[in-house]
Amino acid sequence: MVAMKEYKTLKIDEREEGISIITLNRPERLNAINFER
Repeated sequence: MVAMKEYKTLKIDEREEGISIITLNRPERLNAINFER
């Protein structure tokens, strides 16, 4: 498993080798995308 970076606005769940679920976590902005790490 590769070490993952921490992000303020993304939730990353690794389910199995090669499969991850990425969830936007910005409810105050209705989960709009930004480029903040």
